[in-house]
Amino acid sequence: RNRRRRQDDSRQKTILIEGEALPADVIFGRTQRNQGTELLHHLVKENSQEYDSLNRGVKMRLVQGIMQRITDQGGRFLQPAPEKGRWLKLPNEQARKRISQCFRNHRRPSKKESQDLQIFETIF
Repeated sequence: RNRRRRQDDSRQKTILIEGEALPADVIFGRTQRNQGTELLHHLVKENSQEYDSLNRGVKMRLVQGIMQRITDQGGRFLQPAPEKGRWLKLPNEQARKRISQCFRNHRRPSKKESQDLQIFETIF
């Protein structure tokens, strides 16, 4: 049953969108900031401890709840297209994978935090 659902999701097409991204849209990519992306990062930070303590199935439901909250506010999950001024609207399965990756990335210390820790350990 789950395998069939995953196959159906993978058949969803990525849609090309022209024009500006909306403020509520989540934009995946480097240094892309807007209200929707900030909301996603806030929700990831707010739910990261819970996410880490859950099993896989419940993690997926948590991610789907975050996706639903963003779409209820009019947000879409976009990534910049190669052509300037265009966006790729990601299928739900790809958006879910990207949000799950955000949770894993939140778990890791940033490069600056790692460098600060190395300096601290060197001094003491």
